[in-house]
Amino acid sequence: MAHAISMLALSFCFVLMPPRDVDMKQEPPREVIITIDGKQHRTELNQMSVLKGQFKDPRIRIELAEIRLFSNAGISFEYPAQFEWEFERDEDSYYCWTMAGEDTSIMVFEFDSELTAKEYAENLSDEDFLPTLSMSPISRTLGKSTLNGYRVIRDFADPELKGQGLGDTTDVFSIPAPKGRSRLLVLTDVTPELESDTDEFDFDSDEPKIVLEYLTKSFTIKSDAKSGR
Repeated sequence: MAHAISMLALSFCFVLMPPRDVDMKQEPPREVIITIDGKQHRTELNQMSVLKGQFKDPRIRIELAEIRLFSNAGISFEYPAQFEWEFERDEDSYYCWTMAGEDTSIMVFEFDSELTAKEYAENLSDEDFLPTLSMSPISRTLGKSTLNGYRVIRDFADPELKGQGLGDTTDVFSIPAPKGRSRLLVLTDVTPELESDTDEFDFDSDEPKIVLEYLTKSFTIKSDAKSGR
């Protein structure tokens, strides 16, 4: 029977193991997709895995997944795997996770106090650098949840830069949280509808559309659990 299993197949014997506990400080792992004879199997880089079965000269393809899975602050969603990751913690007030691409960014805040989307949005204006042009209510359906918040459009105060499409559009959404705490989802330039409607916000990039598609498909509110505590 041993001769029926090629050495190549033996080198790719993986048992798919459950993901390890998520460390809120660590960047979510990037999955490896192994396709054997047309069937996909997922694992993670540098994780010992075994795939049960017998294979004779299998056709194998190995590729990195295009997404990572954020899972903290009681929510989860998929985002582009190449985005840069940053974690910030203030012992007395909040946790913040940032996932930033070339044209867009996603931020998740968890506060130990009550802070509304409106209050956060009002603090975005920098009158000396990026003053607010407009602030208006907004809602989006992500996954099975409809989130309400505010959209802030800012532009440069410098007359030479103002009106050149170099400002930003930030959507601030409240995520339900227990009394005395708050959670916010902050999306910067994840506005494909503005890109298609006006030249001012045209980044000549598919990134805003891709990010919104991932969020719309995968966003889940899992719990009110307090991160890491």
